[in-house]
Amino acid sequence: MVELVLRRTEADWAWVLRDDPAAATWRTLREAVTLARKDAPASPSDGLHRSMPERPADAALLHEHLGLAPADAAALMGLEEPAVRAHLKAAHRWRADRGPAGPAGAA
Repeated sequence: MVELVLRRTEADWAWVLRDDPAAATWRTLREAVTLARKDAPASPSDGLHRSMPERPADAALLHEHLGLAPADAAALMGLEEPAVRAHLKAAHRWRADRGPAGPAGAA
């Protein structure tokens, strides 16, 4: 998968340089993982993307599972650090509202 992402990034290099290279590569990697995930068995980090919106899930994956500081996650995602912190709070609220049994108040 990494080879595929690098080849795609290389093929689109002129476009990548006009954008933020790290963020463009992150988007390409996220797209590749999304496609691959459809055929792969579930993993704990998959649960993030299956259960919450994309940006909060990305922020939580990078910060909580991979240990990146919010500033580093922001640089990789092509966002400002306050936006990543907001996505992390959204991810926390999303999980708190749903809990292990699903949406709050669900039977």
